[in-house]
Amino acid sequence: MLTRWMALFLAAAACALGAGATPAQIEFFEKKIRPVLAEQCYACHSAQTMALGELRVDSREAIRKGGTRGSAVTPGSPEASVLLKAISYADLDLKMPPTGKLSEQQIADFRLWIEMGAPDPREDKAAQSQGAPSGYDFDKEREFWSFRPVEKPALPKVSKADWVATPVDAFLLARLEQEGMAPASEADKRTLIRRVTFDLVGLPPTPQEIEAFVADESPDAWQKLVERLLASPHYGERWARHWLDLVRFGETNGHEFDNDKLDAWRYRDYVVRAFNEDTPYNRFVAEQIAGDLLPDPRMTADGTRLDSPIGAGFYWLWEVLNSPTDSEKARADQVDNQIDVLGKTFFGMALGCARCHDHKFDPLPTADYYALAGVMHSTNLHEQCIDAPRVAERLRAMRAEAEANERARALPGVSGADLLSEAFADYRAYAAAEPSHPLYPLAKLAEKSDEPFAKRLAAMRAEMREWAAKASPDNPLWAERGDEVWEDFSKGYGKWDVEGAAFGDAPAEGVAQSDPGEQDEFVGILTTKKFVIPAPHVHVRMGGTTGERGNSTATRRFTLWADDHPSQNESPESERLVWVSIPLVKEKGRVGYLQITDRSRQGHIAVDRIVFSQSKEPPPIAGPVDRSVLALLDDSNVDSLEALAEAYARLAAQSGDRALVAALVEPKLAAPEKLSEEVPPSAFAMSSMDHEPHDVRIHQRGNHKNLGEVAPRQFLTIVAGEDQKPFRKGSGRLELAEWAASEENPLTARVMANRVWQHHFGAGIVRSPDNFGHTGDRPTHPELLDWLASRFVESGWSVKDLHRQILYSNAYRMQSRGTDAKAEADPENKLLSHMPVRRLEAEAIRDSLLAVAGTLSLEVGGESVPPHISAYQDGRGKPQSGPLDGNGRRSLYIQARRNFLTPLFLAFDYPQPFATIGRRGVSAVPSQALMLLNNELVHHQATRWAQREMEVYRTAGERLNDMFVRAFGRAPLPEERRDIQAFLAEQAKLYEGASSEDERVWADLAHVLFNSTEFLFVR
Repeated sequence: MLTRWMALFLAAAACALGAGATPAQIEFFEKKIRPVLAEQCYACHSAQTMALGELRVDSREAIRKGGTRGSAVTPGSPEASVLLKAISYADLDLKMPPTGKLSEQQIADFRLWIEMGAPDPREDKAAQSQGAPSGYDFDKEREFWSFRPVEKPALPKVSKADWVATPVDAFLLARLEQEGMAPASEADKRTLIRRVTFDLVGLPPTPQEIEAFVADESPDAWQKLVERLLASPHYGERWARHWLDLVRFGETNGHEFDNDKLDAWRYRDYVVRAFNEDTPYNRFVAEQIAGDLLPDPRMTADGTRLDSPIGAGFYWLWEVLNSPTDSEKARADQVDNQIDVLGKTFFGMALGCARCHDHKFDPLPTADYYALAGVMHSTNLHEQCIDAPRVAERLRAMRAEAEANERARALPGVSGADLLSEAFADYRAYAAAEPSHPLYPLAKLAEKSDEPFAKRLAAMRAEMREWAAKASPDNPLWAERGDEVWEDFSKGYGKWDVEGAAFGDAPAEGVAQSDPGEQDEFVGILTTKKFVIPAPHVHVRMGGTTGERGNSTATRRFTLWADDHPSQNESPESERLVWVSIPLVKEKGRVGYLQITDRSRQGHIAVDRIVFSQSKEPPPIAGPVDRSVLALLDDSNVDSLEALAEAYARLAAQSGDRALVAALVEPKLAAPEKLSEEVPPSAFAMSSMDHEPHDVRIHQRGNHKNLGEVAPRQFLTIVAGEDQKPFRKGSGRLELAEWAASEENPLTARVMANRVWQHHFGAGIVRSPDNFGHTGDRPTHPELLDWLASRFVESGWSVKDLHRQILYSNAYRMQSRGTDAKAEADPENKLLSHMPVRRLEAEAIRDSLLAVAGTLSLEVGGESVPPHISAYQDGRGKPQSGPLDGNGRRSLYIQARRNFLTPLFLAFDYPQPFATIGRRGVSAVPSQALMLLNNELVHHQATRWAQREMEVYRTAGERLNDMFVRAFGRAPLPEERRDIQAFLAEQAKLYEGASSEDERVWADLAHVLFNSTEFLFVR
């Protein structure tokens, strides 16, 4: 967990202890340090208390001043800090807090905080605002640049007007001329195609694409290239990856067991489609926040799936804490993550800093934070069927056909001899194990025995009466055991939401089952509303089959969710219903819900009773006993096994209870007719759903046990105003989406325009893309940012139009070579007098390895490929390893396992998916060179590349030309040819009997090219 914050320590190491803290360091304090101090220390060591030991820890000045033992915190020196000794219990005479030691993670957080210089924004005030937003002058705050309405500025006048190709050029050139600088000349065409191809699709251009562009001398050659790349299906893959950094996309839960997140890959593919289709960004934002609630959901291009609900799965891409000791705090932490990601991703605001107190720098009162928290607390994770309406209607019709086929099956006649025949032997054995089965008495009495039949029949009568009495919930036995029959489906699906076609509109004879007419192809999910888990055990009577083609029951399951943590139980492989007992000792008293799922298409699941109990043993009750069977046993004419069998046969012939008769004669039932057409597959995705909408109370100082005033659900006061109406539509997500995607919101368009700019120029106009507040960077070109944001909205929120405004400019086409004079005048190149040189991201590096080697699959979408796990990766929850090359798929499709991220990715600054990362770090460390030198995949691709070159080209010169064009987009220089020829000859000496034409020698050359700076960077 600490690796997320190591960058903060490194940043602090370069600063003097008295220097101002960075926004990231302040965020670390607000999230990791202040809440612990408030909850564990303020009661005895604050301005509102006696300040035991004359120590206060409620302000920066006080904690550094210390008490009778001296300074509590020595910035930069954990070992000299009394506070760390106290919370570590390192001093037998000083153990704080006295009620119990902090967790090891909390202690580690304090150590890291002190190491980074103990950044602390708190002023020495006795109280912090905990209620209404009265501490801000909102009218004055709205004068801050990011809170002003977006207005389209006029284009500035420039001297070198012929350089202006788009308005972007005018704004940049005006600043350059103001500083007495000039823009760089245009880069050559080979550089440009490599630059824009990586920017838009994340892959190197092919030799054919390069030569075609170089040869195209038409005046619109550049525009045609840009349009071709924007139309590529790989554009969406590239830009989806940028988005996934923002929403902390991971396909596993992380923490201890790193369990898989169901269908997380569908969210990734949804984002790819949205970018490829140029879905209006305001619509895309609305889908993230409330895609399940929109009245006009978008569908996939083929019209078979709903797309919009998938967007609302972004809330649940978080890390999941296993078995939290304080479930309320764990839920509060989850909501904090949701709010933090929401704020940074869409608004560039660190909303999470208002969890414990009014934001110190930005107009974000605590009441606003808990207004949004109410929205999150009113929202549930939901596994939603995303079939389009026409597909769903077709499935309902086919299920009705299956049910009709079942009803139409002729019930065959049966004799007493049939019931006792060998043909019924297996069926009798099945019935003999189930006291509630109508054939149970006959099956048991048909078993071999030396006892007289009359005695056994009398015993059976008594047994069945006892079972009948036990089956009644009025029986005292239920109360003695503390059992509550929570569901027996006698009232249909009243407690359940139904997704998909499998379970129909109602249970079948008191059983929720997913195989109408023995048709296993239907899939579906039953989900309850949330409720408080009433007992430490739950017993579920269920059964099912894998099916002839099935190989796993994992998609047929009963799941109990507690505080959004699943406890999944596969259905037993049993045609008859059996008790499955699930311990809930930790879950008792928590808020949870139940799911019954069948997504197999190759089997089915059936559930008829759910019992919460104080006992870990299942109820000694199978189910109700049919009254017709009880009457049959009391018939005075039944004096032998044969007579009993004949009585059963008469019952089967005369009863009007079709379900009873079918149960008696099942072995002789004909197979149901096949459906008239094949059942189409259904699809499911993580989404959201409203749940008991309610406002929450402010957690004073972030403590969920110290509650203040109720915070009505609403949007940010700084944007929506002090007189806004509270949210009243369900959870409030729909209204939140309306505000987030509104043209009146000054943040949304600015933030996204800045993100697009950043990914083309290496840095945003605002260099803190996730922080548009007072502690963030100011825009280098504020008028340009507002022009882009205005144009963005005018274009219908088209991201592709935003690309065009940037890419068609001469500024984007500048060469990347600066001058000494420019470096002195503008060392960070903030004025963009030339194009910055940028290193490829981790995924682009890996994808380039495969692309130039000719092993890359260009397949778009689909389930993720398990990551390759090296011998050096170990830990709890270690998964089975995937293929070394990921089956040739792009890095986007390698499963993002939180605890087992690909080492090659981590070496090149792949972000750990725990929080919003709007701008990746770009480090230069020895481990990167070592990774490229030693990584198994790099060696493998070098060999494959060499093999391909040897197969396609006969001469060394041809091979060398092709390799350089593939790797760098250009031909080798004469001096490079000479050096490489010498290298090949030298390498051949290392292999016995080898020449410069040896495949191994060329693999070594490929490896060298992979390790070159030019391969890793874009000019």
